[in-house]
Parts: sequence; structure tokens; C-alpha cells
Amino acid sequence: MNSVIFVDNLQNGKKLKEFLIRKSPDLSDILIVNKKNISSYSSELKSTNYIFSTWSMPKLTASEISIFFPKLQAIFYAAGDTRYFEKPFLAKSIKIYSAIEENSLRVAEYVLAQILLSNKGYFQSSKKYSSQFNSLLSFREAKKQSINHFGNLRSKIGIIGLGTVGSKLAEKLNSFKFKVYAYDPYIDDSNFRSLNVTRKSLQDIFKDCHIITNHLPDNSETKNLINYEYFKLMMKFSTFINTGRGNQIVEADLIKAMKEDKTRTALLDVTRKEPVIPFSSILRTKNIFLTPHIAGSQGNEIYGLYEK
Repeated sequence: MNSVIFVDNLQNGKKLKEFLIRKSPDLSDILIVNKKNISSYSSELKSTNYIFSTWSMPKLTASEISIFFPKLQAIFYAAGDTRYFEKPFLAKSIKIYSAIEENSLRVAEYVLAQILLSNKGYFQSSKKYSSQFNSLLSFREAKKQSINHFGNLRSKIGIIGLGTVGSKLAEKLNSFKFKVYAYDPYIDDSNFRSLNVTRKSLQDIFKDCHIITNHLPDNSETKNLINYEYFKLMMKFSTFINTGRGNQIVEADLIKAMKEDKTRTALLDVTRKEPVIPFSSILRTKNIFLTPHIAGSQGNEIYGLYEK
């Protein structure tokens, strides 16, 4: 068998198979394999040259690769970051092709929408308007919340991390009259200039920007990097957005800063634990807004990953 679909989420595998068959009817017999049934297909898999996968690509050890996929040449990963599974494959010179650019574009679009809404005070004003039975009073309070925000014209946007997502976001922000700043010690000045972004320290990003959005890579160096030292610097009516990873944020420190100044807002699409633990303080902090890790590709956007 020349190719297989290798995923832990069988529903994702079925969607990927439907797409592959539309593109190449010769793949109608392609197997969908996961970690639970992989041993059942061990003889068929020994001739596999190519793996197609997407969200929930299972991890394999070097010995497992040798046992189940001894002739594997390449993985086509219709999703984003491959770092969580790639090391043993790359060690065997197996090539990995990812749709990370396409998925990063979807995340950048999502964050752009949040920025535009945040600068108008949308999130807290919407909650205030619908939180009371007295519509006249709630309307006034919601309007007051919104009108104190800076608006989008010449507001200051701070990007933490100018990697794949951060750089795509910076490109999109150039269509607006924003002042865009970024923190990334690993990106050289020429990249900053090409993106029309001004380099700032992490302290200055939090102190001076109306919107701060995190796009750092998830590794040991960035774990717990963003803590109270920075959150306490946020100005009134500013917003912190996180679509990176929850491990980079000290959540107790974020909660503390949000409670200290209720005009601040935090928009979290990712958290340290997903879902958050029951009765977590993060759920009871009214100026923290959660979404269930939806910034990346979904719906029709998934087919964009497959096409890449």
C-alpha cells in the first residue's frame, strides 16, 4: 500500500479521505489508520511511502516508525505546527510538508477581527448591554464602556512574536492606519522593516499599546514568559489577545491584572488547560472572554488546508 491516512480522530480522517478521493479516484481504497488499529494493518503498512494526516496526527517513536512504516518517505500534514510529532520522522530523513502557512492566515484573520472590535470596546460593551433588565441603564453603561476605547484610527498594536502568524497579521494591519510594534528577539531588523513594524521591548509593548496580541512559539523558553511584570503595565481600556499557547501565560497574574483594572479586557482562545478546570477563577473574571480554540481553520477553511 503506497499511501495511508494516519490520524487519531477518525472523523478528521474520513473528511480527508473524501477530499483525496475527489482529487484522485485511485485513492478510493486508502486506509484510515490510528494508534488503536495500527497493529492490525502492520503488514499492509510496511510498503507505505506516504502518510496523509491532519489535526490529531499521532506521535510515533523512532522504533515504531521502523516497525510500521519502514519505507516511509514523506508526510503531508493538512494542519499547522508539526513540532509536536516531527522529531523522530526528521531524524530518519522523512520529509514533512505542512499547511502551516494556510492555517496561520486563518489565525491572523481571526485576530484582526478581534483587534478591530476591541478598539471599539465591543466585548465588554456587548456584555454590559445584555446584562441588565433595565435596557436604558444597560445601554448607557455599554455606550460609556465603548466610547472610552481608543478606536481604530492610529491606535497602537503590539505583536508578541513575528513568526508565521505574527508576520501575516502585521501584513494585514498595514491595510489600516495603525501604529504597529512588535517584540521578537529572534527576528532581524530587515524583517521588521519589510513588515513596516517598529521593534519594541516586551515592557514597552504592554505599557504603550492599546492592543497586545501573543504569537510566540510554544517552547521551554516562552513558558510562563508573560506574567504580572507585564500585565500590570497595561493601560486603561487596553486588550490582551492570546491565540498562541496557554503555557506562555501565567494565568493567575493575568486574572490579577484584569481584576485590578476592569476597563482592561483579555480575549483568550487558548488556555493552559483545555477546557479550563471547573470553577476556575478565569471563568469568573468578567473582563476575560474565552473561546474554545477556534482561531485556526474550521468549516470550509479545512479544505484550504487539504488543498495546500
